[in-house]
Amino acid sequence: MIFDTIDLLLLLCTDSKSLRPFLKQLSNDTWFHLFSQLTQQCNDGLSSSTNSSNIHLPLTPTFDLKTMEKLGILFEKLSELTENRRLFSKYNFLYIFKEWKQKFVNDSPFLVLNMKSTLLNLEQ
Repeated sequence: MIFDTIDLLLLLCTDSKSLRPFLKQLSNDTWFHLFSQLTQQCNDGLSSSTNSSNIHLPLTPTFDLKTMEKLGILFEKLSELTENRRLFSKYNFLYIFKEWKQKFVNDSPFLVLNMKSTLLNLEQ
C-alpha cells in the first residue's frame, strides 16, 4: 500500500499547471512528519513504524533503491519551494540527504544526483 501511495505522489509531481498547488498541499507538518518516518524506515530497514501522531505505516518490505529514488524525486520537487526550507530543517532532512548522497554513490547515481539537486535548492 505505501509503495502505491509513493507511486501516486510521484505521478502527481509531473510538471503541470497544478504542480505548485499540489506541492503546497504537501508542505505542512503532517506530510513532512510522514516523509520523515518513511526516510527513517528506509534508513533503518524497519518492517513497520508508528509515530506519536498516530500515523501508522503499514507493514512493508524493506525499501529498495527504486523506492528511495522515487522519494528523492518528491523531495527534490518539494525543495524547490523556498517556504519548505523550515520543514526540511525541522525534520533533519539535510543530514539524511547528505547521508544518502554518500551512502549510495556507487549503487544509485540517480539518487545521488537527486540529493545533490535537493541540497542545492535548500542551501540557496
